Amino acid sequence: MADGLRSQLCAPARIVVVEPGSAACVTRALEAGEPVTVDGDLHTSAEMLSCGLASAPALAVLLRHGARGLSVDESMLRDAIAALREAGGPDSTASGAAGLAGLLRASADPTLRAAHALDGDSRVLLVISEGDAALRD
Repeated sequence: MADGLRSQLCAPARIVVVEPGSAACVTRALEAGEPVTVDGDLHTSAEMLSCGLASAPALAVLLRHGARGLSVDESMLRDAIAALREAGGPDSTASGAAGLAGLLRASADPTLRAAHALDGDSRVLLVISEGDAALRD
């Protein structure tokens, strides 16, 4: 996705990977420049993001594009699901709504806003990566 989108993004474009703090293997790998194993309890409501080691080929692509990582906590993941629903967006899971959780976290924190160059003129492409099949049954 990073390879396909990067050329379409306007400067100062940023690719931000959002993941739960308890399983932030991509964030740690981006900081280290190589895959890093995250030890301990990887439990999170964002089950599809609960892994302890980032994919080396995927990490290479993210590093090439200067991607950054951002972790969120469980309450932020829950809030993002609710915010999507309240705004008329798609029903999603904690994994699918992680990007929105990160955007909400970054936009509410002046330091993170500055680090990610977010301001009143920013245009954000937010990817909701999955729907909540349980809600459709």
